[in-house]
Amino acid sequence: MGLFGWFGPPDIDALKARGRVDKLIRALEDERVRTEAARALGDVGDPRAVRPLVAALGDAEAPVREEAARALGRLNDPSAAGALAAALADDAWRVQDAAASALRSLGSRDAVPRLREHMASAPAGVRVLALSTIAALDGDAGLSLAVEAVSAGDEELFEAALELISQHASSTARPHLLAALEHRSLRIRQKAIGLLEALHHRGKRSPVVASDWRPDDARLQAIVTLTTQDWRHSAGLTTEHIESLLWVVEQRTPDLGMIRTLGALGGRGALALLSRWWNDGNVRDDDNAESLVKAIAAVVGRTGSDLPLDDLRSVAELADQTAAAEITRRGG
Repeated sequence: MGLFGWFGPPDIDALKARGRVDKLIRALEDERVRTEAARALGDVGDPRAVRPLVAALGDAEAPVREEAARALGRLNDPSAAGALAAALADDAWRVQDAAASALRSLGSRDAVPRLREHMASAPAGVRVLALSTIAALDGDAGLSLAVEAVSAGDEELFEAALELISQHASSTARPHLLAALEHRSLRIRQKAIGLLEALHHRGKRSPVVASDWRPDDARLQAIVTLTTQDWRHSAGLTTEHIESLLWVVEQRTPDLGMIRTLGALGGRGALALLSRWWNDGNVRDDDNAESLVKAIAAVVGRTGSDLPLDDLRSVAELADQTAAAEITRRGG
């Protein structure tokens, strides 16, 4: 029934209009109006509400905790920073979001140490939220943590950290984004490429085509080409780069451009991968299958490698008899 007994729930709007902070604080304990009371206390803006609202962050109902966090943000009292930092680990994502927003509103760097503590053991989503909040409160601390996460290969924070780093000056962000191109995760490499493209075109007045961007380093150019499968730029690749980047190709479904590039530039490592694609039946399209045989023949002819005929026992069924004959000759 609550503290207001048989008289029914209090009229929160009326209490708010009259500035009755004491009764609004009492209403935080009435199960019928706790959420509305928390919201009203934030609107009234009386500092007496800070301590009761901090207590409300531990309420059993998520909507009450959410409104308490948002109200504390509007009250803008730095003393609530610690409790709001703890609320980032709330089970309800709406409460986490409200706490993060409130901390940003407070703008107090005093919360940064507490947020860093939460980042050490909190779930992935909370760690990402804490990182973005730290960055909003203290840009240098946020950048330092982001660089630390990227350097340590922190998988949970990697993408969010790259995003944060990219918001800084090009001279600061570019080295870290370029280093991320070497990451074994396809998703991370794609993220880094997108951020580097945006960084490259930042501030340009004329329209640009993002996919035309390429790094200066030849090895990184190869990584970008293999990651995006944009084979228009494959002419800049070399055998040395292809051999050292086969780990990129191994993670992708083989397509025509990839097969042709490996055939034109690949060495013994590429030959092993091309042969495996054939043996595993990964290339089913007729055009790609024929191109695969041509690519294998080209690498065999260029490297003088031996290739057991059993590896390609079905090549004679393909249209390119010249390529089949070359492989058969080498295999024999």
